[in-house]
Order: sequence, then C-alpha cells, then structure tokens
Amino acid sequence: MLEIRKVQRSEDLEAFLLLPFRIYAEDPLWVPPLLWEERRLLTKGAFLRHGEAEYFLAFCEGEAVGRISCHVDFLYNQFHKTKVGFFGFLEFVKDKEVAQKLLEVALEFGRKRGLSKILGPFNFTTNYECGLLVEGFDKPPMVMMLHHPPYYREFIEEAGWKKAMDLLAYRKEAGDPLPRKWQRLVERLEQKKDVQVRKVNLWRWKREVAKIKQIYQESWEANWGFAPLTEEELEEIAWRFRPLVKSDLAFIAEVKGEPAGFSLTIPNANEPLLRARGKRFPFLRLLWNLFLGSFESCRLILMGVRKNFRNLGLPAVFCYRTLENATKLGFK
Repeated sequence: MLEIRKVQRSEDLEAFLLLPFRIYAEDPLWVPPLLWEERRLLTKGAFLRHGEAEYFLAFCEGEAVGRISCHVDFLYNQFHKTKVGFFGFLEFVKDKEVAQKLLEVALEFGRKRGLSKILGPFNFTTNYECGLLVEGFDKPPMVMMLHHPPYYREFIEEAGWKKAMDLLAYRKEAGDPLPRKWQRLVERLEQKKDVQVRKVNLWRWKREVAKIKQIYQESWEANWGFAPLTEEELEEIAWRFRPLVKSDLAFIAEVKGEPAGFSLTIPNANEPLLRARGKRFPFLRLLWNLFLGSFESCRLILMGVRKNFRNLGLPAVFCYRTLENATKLGFK
C-alpha cells in the first residue's frame, strides 16, 4: 500500500534527507550532499522568505520510497507576471507508481493555489541546483549540478510531463591550446583605457558581491527561468561559495569604473565529497582539499554581461583568462 505523507515531524524530515543515500547506494557516481547544509536550506533557507514550500514522502509498508518538494516563488511570479509553481528534491525508487503519485502531489499543490503550470526539478530556483539528467550518466556531476538514474526521465515522461527547456553543460580540457585569433581579441580589449578586467578582490568580498549582484540581476533578467535574488539569498549563496572562490578564476569587468560583467569559476567541490562517500565528516575532506588546492576539475558556474556592454567581447576575455589560469593552477 502506497501512502503519501506531508513532512511535518523531525523524523520525517530526516527520512526525507536520508532517502537518496539508499536510492544511490549502488551508484558510484552519486555525490552525497552535506546534510547539515541541505537541512538548513529546507528549513531556514533564504528562499522561504519569499516563497512557500511543502515537502512530501512516499511510503510503502512503512519504508520511505520517494520524496518531492512542492513550492511557489512569489517573487518569481511577480517578476514574470505569471502563476507558476515548481517541484524539486525529487527522488524515488524504481517504481512507476511512486513517481506518478509524487508528481500528482505537485499538480494538486498547484491546483489548490490557482497556479497555471508546474515546472521542475528545481531545488528551489535556477539560483540553486536544477534540471533532470538525461545524458552523461557515465560522468559524476560537477558542483551545483544534479545526478539522476536513467529511469527518472522515463517515468516522468510516462506520467505525462514534457520537456520545458534544455540545460546544457560543456566540457573542455584545460591544457588545450587556445586559438590565436582569440588571444589577439583579448589583448586588444585589455589595452583599451576605459576597459578593465580584473580579478575579484577577496579582501573586499562584500563590496565585490554587491557589484556582482548588480551585474547578475540585469544581465540574467531575460533568461528563461530567471529568479531575482534577494539580499538574503545573495548573502546565503555568497557565504556558500566563498571558501571555493580563487581570485585567479573570478573576474569583474569595469568600463569607465562602472561594473559591466563578471565571471565566476570554482573548484569542483564534488571531487572530495565523492571520495569521502560512506565516511564520517565529509566536510573535513572538503576543507582539506581547499587547503591543499588539490582539485582536478573546476566549473565556470556564472557569467554575465550587462546590456550596454555586450558589444565589447568581454565573455572572450573571461573564458580566455579562466582557461589560461586554470591550466597554470593545475586543473585538468
């Protein structure tokens, strides 16, 4: 007998958090989350200041077999002048009925609130982890990316859901030679007196984050799925990323002293977490790697250029300097 139960008690929340550890027990590429971080996100995260979220568990014979979050972002709907709901944190055993019942919960959540459609998976918005893995099952996920078994797509589509948007990830070997014409473009741009592309100053982190927010809000606002960042969310994400930021991989462009664009690349924190899988205190393994700088891969996680500065070629500078510095730092 399959039962869907809303998470209301602390023991249900723990079951919600621990379910993926059972589902992915035999998947060597799954990266376990930091439980304390996910627990805080679900119960005290900044998203909850401008959104509503409910969490549900599917039980079969008293054992948790699936989970889902259903949420609405009031700020997103206000910005886009729409009525959209979301689902996320979706996990389920290889059982079609479990998947269907969980997704029906998301639809009912939307119907009760008069929402026009439901999108997912989003953990909670595009400012967090989002998307469903449909290709690349042979590679572990990069930091801030989700990982799923192949049957997730099959069961979700059989339940009547359709793709809303492709989310693509590109990979590049850091040591590959860079095109000469690209180098000339970068050198010409960097010689302009009015244009400065500099490394992020980690000693003035708060001030730099404020500039990045200004650039981000304007440069991303027309993107599909864009969700405006509140000050609280910005502080939360900046606090989360700060230990991972290396000045050689983070850049801000200014034109006549005005913030014009930024690029942020961070070491792939999933590497030490994957190696620490099954061990106690995985966060200590992450800290150890941060201290030693021992990462093989990094992810260009954010880039944006404000509208008035998009004809300058700033993304070419960001990508060129990032690849150049990543190679020097030993990233592969």
